[in-house]
Amino acid sequence: MRKSLFVVSVLAVLLLTASLASAQSFSVFGGAGIGSISLTLDGSKYDNELTPGLALQVGGLYQVTDQLGVGVMYDRVANNEKNSDLVHTLSGFAAVAHYNVADDDFGFAVFGGVGSYTYAVTDKEYSYKFNPGLGFVLGVQADYAFSEDISLLAKASYRSASSKGMTVTHKETDGSTTLDDAKASAGAWSVTAGIVYQF
Repeated sequence: MRKSLFVVSVLAVLLLTASLASAQSFSVFGGAGIGSISLTLDGSKYDNELTPGLALQVGGLYQVTDQLGVGVMYDRVANNEKNSDLVHTLSGFAAVAHYNVADDDFGFAVFGGVGSYTYAVTDKEYSYKFNPGLGFVLGVQADYAFSEDISLLAKASYRSASSKGMTVTHKETDGSTTLDDAKASAGAWSVTAGIVYQF
């Protein structure tokens, strides 16, 4: 798994380096909305009900051509567990590519990416954090040019990641236990709205 993450990191750096040399423009984007997580632990579906919660996506994009853009994105979905104080989060950084299908005042694009994602569960006493694992994100987005520099943005996304190995930490004592054989597979959809600023 570490080798896979290293390869992804190297590819992301090479991709961004190549894009800098030929980039037509650079933009930053950010959005917030709602997302829902589904979880499998040690091969069994997690049956406790999770309440859809806050989803965040923030990143930067180099426009290599009129159609193709590449960049990086921070991606996070958090859910509360029903009838519990447990909070579940799936978060990570991904190298992403965007392809513009339409690029007028109303734009439409599809995007996808790969990166390092972490699944974690916390409550008042403990933190259960899985090792970072390889994940992917896919989605579609629509935008409307509000001005020459600013566009309104709407996204629908799905991300998935798998991890092996977990660290359990007691918050008060900071004591921790490692469970090397623990496995988690998490997926999450989200719908977000935000803005894009074009430099």
